[in-house]
Amino acid sequence: RHGVELVDVDGSSGTVLINRPHMVLGRYGYRAGRWAFGQGAAATLGITRGAIAAAGTLSGKGLRVQCPSAGFMLMLTALLRRMEIASTPQAQEPRVIVGDASVPETLARLGVSAEAIALYRSQRAADSKGAQS
Repeated sequence: RHGVELVDVDGSSGTVLINRPHMVLGRYGYRAGRWAFGQGAAATLGITRGAIAAAGTLSGKGLRVQCPSAGFMLMLTALLRRMEIASTPQAQEPRVIVGDASVPETLARLGVSAEAIALYRSQRAADSKGAQS
């Protein structure tokens, strides 16, 4: 997509650079430096996708979404719950965590490509084998 590129990719992580966040994330509900919340399933999906695109990190512990405030953390947790995605808010950070076992299903519900999900699964399997050695 225009305005988005994958940078700093190594064996266990990668960084997504969003060159014009106000334009790229606008379709997901990001307006004037903050997330605007709409109504309905489409808004829930858009807001959740935007938050994960802007601040999500995949790791061995799952999907972590760093939040700008405790209020947004609680809102994101509630939106994920609407989508039947289990997550845990961590107020001290603030951030929301989706556990490792739930990540593939979460990515699928968010509309991430099957190829990306397969890549995540294969990376997790390789990490598990490396940890057992």
